Amino acid sequence: MSIKIHFLPCHIKATKTSWQVVTVLLEGKVIGSCNLSFWGGKNPAIESVFVDPKYRNKGVGRSMINACIDECESCRKESLYLTVNVKNKKAIKLYKKLGFFSLINDGTTIWMGLRI
Repeated sequence: MSIKIHFLPCHIKATKTSWQVVTVLLEGKVIGSCNLSFWGGKNPAIESVFVDPKYRNKGVGRSMINACIDECESCRKESLYLTVNVKNKKAIKLYKKLGFFSLINDGTTIWMGLRI
């Protein structure tokens, strides 16, 4: 499966917030997406992760998250954060395989971090 990952930069000057809409394309069709946010220019976070159900467990999510990690490395960020629902065991397993670790678990949401 030959996928392409695109980053679309966005910025709000008033809040010094920027983010990138990350899309995963297969033959021109969006099969995955997320946002890579930089709040105040710091503390990047992956948000709103989605992979089309037909393409789950095929490396799409892994490729998308790795692309976000690579982007943070190229911007010389030291860490990357995300949140995940405690019931989403497959996503938690993937994030841990990619090096993320649990920071906070409130019983509903797990906040995870990665040192880059």
